[in-house]
Amino acid sequence: MASSSMDGAFCCKTRTKLEQNLPPVYATMVQGEVKLVHRIAYQPIWDLVQHEIIAYEALMRPKDGRTPTEVLSQYRDANQVVSLDQGLIQQAMHDARPLLEEGQLLMANVEPETLHETVFWESWAFPLAVPQVVLEITERASLEVLHLDTFHGMGVSLALDDFGTGMSNLIALERIQPAWVKMGREFLSEHNQLGILSSMVTYCDRMNIKLIVEGIEELSDVAFLQDIDVRYAQGFYLGKPKFADEYEKGSGNTYVAYWN
Repeated sequence: MASSSMDGAFCCKTRTKLEQNLPPVYATMVQGEVKLVHRIAYQPIWDLVQHEIIAYEALMRPKDGRTPTEVLSQYRDANQVVSLDQGLIQQAMHDARPLLEEGQLLMANVEPETLHETVFWESWAFPLAVPQVVLEITERASLEVLHLDTFHGMGVSLALDDFGTGMSNLIALERIQPAWVKMGREFLSEHNQLGILSSMVTYCDRMNIKLIVEGIEELSDVAFLQDIDVRYAQGFYLGKPKFADEYEKGSGNTYVAYWN
């Protein structure tokens, strides 16, 4: 029992020290607006049929050079990941307002812990309306603890990210009932017209799910996706992530004409 007590005291001190070393979730208030420590970049998602941007994915860019995964792990260890995530979501929507044109969407990654904060979502006190936002949930999230009835009831669109990289692919589709599914470059690299990606095109069409393929790095990737009828795509070839103020309003809605 004494050993257990000492271990508990040690863990408490370690956690307190860790929390003290965390940067604040919010950096400061500037002219009445909350500015985050971490900036948000936006990567375009393209419609390969209409040759236009249909959405932007919001991506955290830590100012200290660390990766988003490293930052999230630090906050999660200190039980502060929900506060960080909520702040990032607010900031992503705020910064995206002048960027989004009519009909365009913002896709934002959400940590599983944040999905449980129903009060945060039910009020929907955000700069963007519900139809303008898609919440991305990674397939690696534990399906057993996800409670998504609130989002379905509010009409919030969900996207299943990293599909095919976990252990419960079809179960995830059944449980989450996403409007969008995102698949990575690992399903694209060999350009196999009889592969899993082609099968997913057929499945998504049948289930009325929009399929986005990520990791587009060259024109041949675009040509392959068009051959197998993938309509939506994202990747460095189509546009690298940029901060909202780096985009010019009204520019870039049409990409390369020789896709036809």
